[in-house]
Amino acid sequence: MMGATGHGQVRYLPLAILASGVLLRPQPLLAQDRVEVGPLVGFFAPTTTFAGPLRMVPGSNNYTLNIAIAVGAEANFWLTPRVGLGALIGWSPSAVRQESATLADTSLSAPVQLFGMFLALKFNLSHLNGDVRARAGAGYLRHMGAAFAPYGHPGSVTGLVGIEATLPLRRALRLTGGLDAYLYSLQLTDTFGTRYEHRFQADLLARVGLMWVPGAHRVGALMTSVARMP
Repeated sequence: MMGATGHGQVRYLPLAILASGVLLRPQPLLAQDRVEVGPLVGFFAPTTTFAGPLRMVPGSNNYTLNIAIAVGAEANFWLTPRVGLGALIGWSPSAVRQESATLADTSLSAPVQLFGMFLALKFNLSHLNGDVRARAGAGYLRHMGAAFAPYGHPGSVTGLVGIEATLPLRRALRLTGGLDAYLYSLQLTDTFGTRYEHRFQADLLARVGLMWVPGAHRVGALMTSVARMP
């Protein structure tokens, strides 16, 4: 009887070693959480004006982009538990209007394309099981539509700074919310070579989204299989 019991213990010893390795070494499991990807939705909110030709309002050449809904996607790759790299792509169906004019009189279609790459720093909120993330990097913002067609749909390399908070919904799903600022300069030049005033721009992207962690499913399946071992 003792021999049989001892033989059974020896037979299951490799399984016990595997289980203890999975449960007691968190770092390999953290590696499964390196990649995050998901959609976002929010608002594109310009805060500055740019210079253009005189149109509806005599004596004023100030233009502004309208606040509009924005959609896009974001992905992060965490190099360590606190430091990561990220990328964002977005689009907003904004419009341009001349400052001091009514929206109906001067609104012209001006969709915006957003791109960003950044370094992210993560700060854990242990009491909420969430985190706060600061980001800084570079972006690219392109002005499209009828409003910018005479100027060749100009694009600008931008600075990018932002902050984001996340909360877990499930093991592989997180709710996110954040605010990014795209900082750049804009000068319109038409087909005749006319250059308008060079101005600094600060465009905000307020957003919420969902982050899917693909590796978390594999971790959950592995833990389940270990728990079911005889």
